[in-house]
Amino acid sequence: MSIGTSIMRFGNKMITTLGHHGPTIAVIGGSAAVIAGCVLACKATLKAEDILDTHNVRMNMVREAKAKHPNEYTSSDEKKDKLQVYMTTAGSFARLYGPSLLIGAAGFAAIFAGFGLIKRRYGIAVSAVTALDKSFKEYRKQVINEFGIEADERFTKNRGEFVEVDRVAVNDTEDEDGEPKTEKVEAIPLDDIVEDDFTRIFDYRNPKWENSAWLFNDNLIHQLEAWYTRYLQAHAFDHVFLNSVLKDLGFEETGIGHFYGWTDKPGCYVSFNAIPFIKIWDGDDDKQIPMMIPVNSEDDYDDFREAFRKDPTSVGYLLKFNVDTDENGIPCEIYHKVYKR
Repeated sequence: MSIGTSIMRFGNKMITTLGHHGPTIAVIGGSAAVIAGCVLACKATLKAEDILDTHNVRMNMVREAKAKHPNEYTSSDEKKDKLQVYMTTAGSFARLYGPSLLIGAAGFAAIFAGFGLIKRRYGIAVSAVTALDKSFKEYRKQVINEFGIEADERFTKNRGEFVEVDRVAVNDTEDEDGEPKTEKVEAIPLDDIVEDDFTRIFDYRNPKWENSAWLFNDNLIHQLEAWYTRYLQAHAFDHVFLNSVLKDLGFEETGIGHFYGWTDKPGCYVSFNAIPFIKIWDGDDDKQIPMMIPVNSEDDYDDFREAFRKDPTSVGYLLKFNVDTDENGIPCEIYHKVYKR
C-alpha cells in the first residue's frame, strides 16, 4: 500500500470520526476554550493595575501642564492630550484582554454550534421515528380490518395461544386409585406473555404485592382504577400519564409512559383490564414450562384464592392498560394534546 493511499484512508477516517462525533467535540472544545479564556482574563487582570497607574501619571502630566502654562496650553490642547491618553489606555486594555475575549467568544460559538448540530440530528431522528411509527400504525390498521383486533393483539403483543394441559386438582381430591385427581384446563405458556409498553405482570416480584392477603392486591388494582376514573370524569385531572399509574402500582417508569395515558374526554375511564391467573407447570422433566390459567368465573376465583393461600407466588394478574386509542383501537399519545391546552 502506498503512502498516498494510507494518508487518504487516514484522512477519510478522521473526517468520518469528526462528522460522527462533531457535536461532542464542539461542545467539549468550546467549554475548554471558555475556561482557557477565563484563566487568561484572570492573568491579564494582574497586569491591569500597571496600565491604570500609567494612565493616572499621564493625566496628572496634562493637568500640571495646564496649571503651569495656562496661556500657552489652551483648553483645546488639553482636550486633545486627554483624548490621546484615553485612547492609549484603551488600546493597552484591548491588547491585554483581547486574546482572552477572542478565545472565550470562539468557545461560546463552538458550544452553540455543537448544540445546533445536536438539535438538527435530533430533529432528523424524530422525523424518522415518526415516519416509522406512522407506517407501523398503517400496517396494524390493515391487520385489524382484515383479521380483527384479537389478531392484532396476538401479533403485536405476543399474547400466546391457549393449549390444553393436565393439572392436579386444586381441591386435593383423589381418584379411586388413591392418586391425586387431575383435570384438563386451557392455559397459555407464560413465556409467551411478553411485557410491552402497555402490559405488565403484577405478582410477588412487585414491591406493592402483599403475600398475606389476596384481597389486598385485588383492591389495590380496582381502587386505583376507580380513583383515577373518578378524578378524570370530574375534571379534577385533565390527564393522567401512564407513568403515574405505573408508579402507583410499583412498576418502574418508562420513556413512553410520559407520552401515553388518559385524558378527560367524554366517557373516559381508566381500566387495567386485570386478568387474575394461576401458574402451573407443564412439560417433561427436562424442561418444565410455566403456564397461565386465566381466572374468569366464580369457580376459578375459588381456585385462585386456594392457590394463593397455599403459595402466594403461584398467582398473579396480567394488566393491559386501556390508554387512549384512536378509532382503530391503537394507542395514541396524549402528550401534545395535554401541552397544547
